[in-house]
Amino acid sequence: ESTATSTAQPNNQNNKRLLELKAQVFYSMEKYPEAVQVYETILQTYGHSNDLVTNLCAALVKSNDIVKCNQMITKFQQYLKDNFEFPYNIACAYIENGDFIAAEKYLDLSLSICQASLSKEGFTKEEIEDETAIIKAQQAFVVQKKGTKDTALQLYTELSQQKVSDVSVTAVIENNLITLYDGDRNESLKKFNKLRQDKAQNKLLLSQKQTLGFNHGLLLLQMNKNDECRDLIQKLQKELPPNDMLPLLNVSVLM
Repeated sequence: ESTATSTAQPNNQNNKRLLELKAQVFYSMEKYPEAVQVYETILQTYGHSNDLVTNLCAALVKSNDIVKCNQMITKFQQYLKDNFEFPYNIACAYIENGDFIAAEKYLDLSLSICQASLSKEGFTKEEIEDETAIIKAQQAFVVQKKGTKDTALQLYTELSQQKVSDVSVTAVIENNLITLYDGDRNESLKKFNKLRQDKAQNKLLLSQKQTLGFNHGLLLLQMNKNDECRDLIQKLQKELPPNDMLPLLNVSVLM
């Protein structure tokens, strides 16, 4: 019996690692419902852990299953202060629901935990600023959605000047900054063109590419650059799968 037990445990652990890898692959491919199913299988088979609950919540948020995410939050409150990702994912869920006051509360908690943890691990001030940029970008977005445009613009500008290393975070910051900026539209257009030409754009999520492309097109329309907007739409149609945004741009060009 002891031999059978000792053999079964490594196999179980190997199976668990394979499932975790499968979930991570689904998540990276933006197949979020499939990732949720695998994470739920791990949860039911092997029990809960901090990382598992955090990853499952992230996949639920991306799947727009906010109800189930909130159920997870209620059930696993004990993990709330163990790492910054869990309260960050909770904040994202509240943002999806439009509850920006609650989102702000959990983003503040996430930032506090992250800063304390990284400082304890010996990270420099600059490294901590870089690592926490994703949280601060969401804080700026919440401020923006609450209607405090000038404060949001200041927060985005500070993050933009920081030269964040994560290209997906940079794309979000620059996109939101451009949409708020009332100054020279030529400068905004230069930033969009730079973002599109950056090879690192391949690392962006599909949804981020769609949003960037749509806002780029809107800016071209606002500048009466209809021919350039048509060219952009043709490029986006080749680069991206069908979505609701491109038909809107097409209609706008024809108006």
